[in-house]
Amino acid sequence: MAQVSPPRLSAEQFQALFDRCSNWGRWGPDDERGTLNLLTPEHHVRAAGLVREGHTVSCALPINTAADTDNIYPAVHLMLRAGDVVEDWPTRSTAD
Repeated sequence: MAQVSPPRLSAEQFQALFDRCSNWGRWGPDDERGTLNLLTPEHHVRAAGLVREGHTVSCALPINTAADTDNIYPAVHLMLRAGDVVEDWPTRSTAD
């Protein structure tokens, strides 16, 4: 059986849908948390009460440094100062 695609939205219909779903400006012009504002201190306490075991879960994406046909511009990490050379400055530093 063939899948039926939904009808395409006009630019005006899309904008209306976007405006209806958008939270932009909901918490004021200087807000940087967005919908994280919905997580109140009470939510934090309730969530902490659910903890039974401690596990760390990374949300980071792996950085692909190997070039291949699917990654023609691999990530390259260059260090300007790696902290391996003694510097004359009062403190050591690194920079990349």
